[in-house]
Amino acid sequence: MDLTLAHSSPILARVALLSALLGACQAVAPSAEVVDASLTVRGETRREAGDVARTLKRLQPELEALVPGVALGDLEVWIQDQPHVYSFPSDMDYDAEGLYAPDLKRILLARGSRDMKRVLAHELTHAALQSPWNRLPGTLEEGLCDSASACLAPGGAQRLRAGRLSGAAFACGGIELRLRITPKVSGAQTFETQVLLSKPAIDRAAAQSVFTVSAGLSSSKLDTESKRAFYGLSFLVVDRVVQRGGFDALYRLCQRAEAEGLEEVPAPWILDAAQLESTEDSWRAAALQAFGNQDLVGLIGMYPDKLAERLAEHILSLDFDLEQGRWWDTLSVECSLVQGTASTKLNDLWPMRVAVSQALRR
Repeated sequence: MDLTLAHSSPILARVALLSALLGACQAVAPSAEVVDASLTVRGETRREAGDVARTLKRLQPELEALVPGVALGDLEVWIQDQPHVYSFPSDMDYDAEGLYAPDLKRILLARGSRDMKRVLAHELTHAALQSPWNRLPGTLEEGLCDSASACLAPGGAQRLRAGRLSGAAFACGGIELRLRITPKVSGAQTFETQVLLSKPAIDRAAAQSVFTVSAGLSSSKLDTESKRAFYGLSFLVVDRVVQRGGFDALYRLCQRAEAEGLEEVPAPWILDAAQLESTEDSWRAAALQAFGNQDLVGLIGMYPDKLAERLAEHILSLDFDLEQGRWWDTLSVECSLVQGTASTKLNDLWPMRVAVSQALRR
């Protein structure tokens, strides 16, 4: 390493020194390598790297056919236990399944990800976006990448949708669920109750902040819950635009902003294309109405405890024989969204059986 700083200004010298130090602190590359034209994949073994390389080669033409204005140049993919660019992972890295480092043209993937194909599709979209996509404001690029990955990896779409839609709803006040409990005996009385799933508000105007906060950047310094909320809001608005006009509709907004000399697509344009108002109530209603039955199943699997506690309270009020009886054989339990159309029966959902059993033993 040669640091020649004698004739540089103090500021340039500090910048050069910092760049050199960061370069020296980069993570060590995985040892096994597979190279295919402009693509290099590094992993623990050549088999691991080869599997990812083949998946990426299948995804590339599908992405190019799906999203306008994308092109891939030279690209590296590193598979790591924990995605990180530097040898000291940042707070942002610790819960990430994938990262894209644009300066290095490098995708970093978590080994053992629940859905490697979906994560790879998300990061590949980041890597392939060309101007004028860079005119998307705030966190919306994350919503674009999520929407594209849901199309390219449909096997992981349900889990993604449940997580993103719940994140959006939590950011706008929460999710109200209705429990309808009916004994499986003739003439027995049905019991109904409501349960609110909520989290502390990240921002009083989160639905507007998604156009100004870049939650996907390491410099955002947001906590995990805030990132989930902004990713959820971003997915919601992009998904609504795409449902109404495809990815082309969002791309045309970026082209329009470029043609008018604007650095970013104005939020009112996006709201109009998504048929959303700027109010929190409008966004919350949109998130809840977007839930399908399988999305609701995914939500319940992620947050079973409050439902389980309420169901357990009712079971105990019935003088239920906990030693001999099984509640799912005796009661028919339906869960539905109060402000949506999705519903599902809880009897056959294993996470609910486990959560209710635990609640009954407390």
